[in-house]
Amino acid sequence: MEFLSDKQLADAYQKAFELNLDKDFLHLLQGEINKRKFDSIKKRTICPEATNK
Repeated sequence: MEFLSDKQLADAYQKAFELNLDKDFLHLLQGEINKRKFDSIKKRTICPEATNK
């Protein structure tokens, strides 16, 4: 799912939720959202100089 932007991923989750799609699919999307949030926090915490460029 790395080919989706953060906004596209959020929109896909919202639409899948609205359409009441399979819970496994929603879980997959939520997992990717959580991974991206974690990676963002990790970058800011462990390697703050990378975000100042």
